[in-house]
Amino acid sequence: MIQGSFSNEYYWFSRHFITCSATIFIIIWTFIPEDIDILFIKKDFIRSILDILPDRRWVIYFQCFVLMGMLWCYTALMMYNEDVLTPNLDDLSTITDSRANVVIVSDKEKFLNEYAYNATSGVFDLPITDVCKILYSDD
Repeated sequence: MIQGSFSNEYYWFSRHFITCSATIFIIIWTFIPEDIDILFIKKDFIRSILDILPDRRWVIYFQCFVLMGMLWCYTALMMYNEDVLTPNLDDLSTITDSRANVVIVSDKEKFLNEYAYNATSGVFDLPITDVCKILYSDD
């Protein structure tokens, strides 16, 4: 038997139901004709309902406003992520992370003998500049 509260399920179901109902209502409100009888609904009844509601063009204006707001938010977030959160290419965080154990040795011979040509067993991270020097130099 499942233990616990079902309040989250009820919340998300009611939110989904209200959103879908509002969307269906807006679509029907936007496309329903004013001067035609639809099945058993008379056009006078449709006109009286449409007189209570705001003008249809406000629905389109509101939808366009919301869509442009979403477009602006997506564009602003994309620019913020690219300009502020992306590290520079010369930053060490583009290659390694904060948990790296980078080997820092001042003597080149010690680095070559102890770390470069021997297996590090995954405990140490070799500096990318020294690795590139070893791989791509003509020496």
